[in-house]
Amino acid sequence: MIIEFIGTPGSGKSTLLPALVKNLAEHNVIGRTVVEASRPVVARTSLGKGINTLAPPSLRRQVLWQVFYCWSYLSRRQFSQQRPSLVSHVRETQEARKISAEEKEHNLSWWFNLCGNYQFLTPRMQPGEALVLDEGFSHRVVQLNASDHEEINQDNLRKYLRLIPKPDMLIYVDTPAAVCEERVYDRGIWSRFENKSRRQVTQYILNSHHVVNLAVDFLKSMQWDVINVNNSADNISSAEIEIAAMVSKRLDGIQYSA
Repeated sequence: MIIEFIGTPGSGKSTLLPALVKNLAEHNVIGRTVVEASRPVVARTSLGKGINTLAPPSLRRQVLWQVFYCWSYLSRRQFSQQRPSLVSHVRETQEARKISAEEKEHNLSWWFNLCGNYQFLTPRMQPGEALVLDEGFSHRVVQLNASDHEEINQDNLRKYLRLIPKPDMLIYVDTPAAVCEERVYDRGIWSRFENKSRRQVTQYILNSHHVVNLAVDFLKSMQWDVINVNNSADNISSAEIEIAAMVSKRLDGIQYSA
């Protein structure tokens, strides 16, 4: 099972992730992020079994992580071969954007890192497991389309969403842009934004919020099952309760159908 979050930067995706994992466990589903899934999945392979047998206990975690890193890097080519239209679209649209070369490199680096992780992990997931992505393909629509000064190209946005892998569950963390901005500054601005003015950061968050809303509306029009969770309050307990109730309903339906 693949579960993704989507939301404006600062909406609380990572904050709500533990509540989702806890709820999954109550339904006998093990939810893991990429980092948490990396070593257990590598350990299932022949190479991983050899590492667990031969490597000193003090080095196993480090060696398993290095194997995952290398394997994930190599898996990017396989992803590109399986989804050439998606990869070409991302490369071409990023090259055409009016952003700095450093920003383009940053966006593509993280996107291809996601491709490799996804390609390595998803075929090796077992029944009763869920890979939870707080910044999966759906959420990457923000980095690939929003900046503090560009007009949003809705055609590019929609084409990207048509081509990405569809998760089993998409959770939309619905939070006002002003609240997101306040949270971003409370936790510390991203390093790549340190030289930007407050006005530029505000505009970036507003544009990101617009991209997220466009994406969610479009994905709903494509009949994706999007779970809306309101996380505008200072206390996240209500959002945690909401996410638990709606995810439980989906999981109960899946288990009943099975």
